Amino acid sequence: DDDEKDEVVAVFGEYVEDPLLAPEDDCADPRVVRDEMSRLNKEIIHGFVKLVRDLVNKPVENKKSRDELSHNIFLLVQECNKFREHQARETF
Repeated sequence: DDDEKDEVVAVFGEYVEDPLLAPEDDCADPRVVRDEMSRLNKEIIHGFVKLVRDLVNKPVENKKSRDELSHNIFLLVQECNKFREHQARETF
């Protein structure tokens, strides 16, 4: 039971697998990461606008918008971490 607790972490109030245990995704081409970050950033902005619209028009029914926004932010953080690894290699 303790092993299962060591393999999960809380992200945005939800429990997910520990990202350090996930297989590392090599960032051979930083342009791929940049393009993915740009795409996710646009989705996050659209998701935020959708969430605000849902909060104004139907404040009780916004869980789906919140979940989508939270998931996209989590993916963006993962992409940022890939890019940081590439930046660290470049500085050495």
